[in-house]
Amino acid sequence: MRSRWWWLACLGLAVPSAHAQPNARFPAPSGGVMTLSPGFLPDPQSATGTARGSVDASTLAPHCTGFVAAAPERALVLRGDEPWLRVYVTSPADTTLVVRRPDGTWLCDDDSYGRHPAVEGSFPAGRYLIWVGTYHAGASAAYTLSV
Repeated sequence: MRSRWWWLACLGLAVPSAHAQPNARFPAPSGGVMTLSPGFLPDPQSATGTARGSVDASTLAPHCTGFVAAAPERALVLRGDEPWLRVYVTSPADTTLVVRRPDGTWLCDDDSYGRHPAVEGSFPAGRYLIWVGTYHAGASAAYTLSV
C-alpha cells in the first residue's frame, strides 16, 4: 500500500499544473518577446507588426472583440511589478487588443484612444501574451505596439 501512495505522489509532482504554466496552451508568439525591467528606458518601448487572423477573439475571452491569429503576436515579460503600465496599439486601421495575464485572466480593449485600443493599470511581474486584432476575419493591419 505504501508504494502505491509513493507512486501517486510522484505522478502528482511530474504533471505540471495549469496554475504553474497558465500560458502553456498557446503557441509561441509570432512577433517575439519583449522583456522589460522596472524603470525601463526608453519609455515607451515599441514593436511593429501586422495584425491578421481568423480566430474570433471572443473564443479566448467572451468580452474580447475582433479577429486574431491563433498564436499571440508578442509576449511581454515583466521582470518586476509595474504599479501602473499602459499597453497600447496605434494603427491606420481600427484594431483591437487582447492580453492574457500571467494568472490566466484576460484584458481586452477597443477604441480607448480614438480607434486605438489600450489596457492599463497594475501589471505584476510575469509573462503576458498579446494579440492585436482586426474587425474582419482574414483582414490585415500594420500596427505599432507600445508599452
